[in-house]
Amino acid sequence: MFSQLVVNGDSYMEVYAQGNGHVDLGQRLGINKCHSMAIGGSPNSRLIRTTLKHSYAAQEPTFYVLGVGFISRWEVAILNADDDSFEGRWTNPQNQDYKNL
Repeated sequence: MFSQLVVNGDSYMEVYAQGNGHVDLGQRLGINKCHSMAIGGSPNSRLIRTTLKHSYAAQEPTFYVLGVGFISRWEVAILNADDDSFEGRWTNPQNQDYKNL
C-alpha cells in the first residue's frame, strides 16, 4: 500500500507536525516514513504547487494529508532566480519570511 505519509499546509499543519501528529497518524495507518512540508503563512497555491511537485518526484507510494489555509493568502515569484531550493522563487510576502529580493 502506501510507504510514506506527507503532510502539507500552513501554520496549523506545521504545529501539528511539530507535535509529531503526522508521525502518530502514520503509525496508525501502518506507514513508518513521515514527512512534513508545512510552512506557516502558506497560501493554498503553495500547498497545491509543492504537493504536486513532490508527488511528481516521489519514488514510492505516498499518502498526502493537506491542511487548506486561508483563501486571502497569495504568493509571488520574487526571490532570486538562482535559488535551487524546493520552494524555488516563490514566497508569500504577507506572512512568510523572505530574503534576497
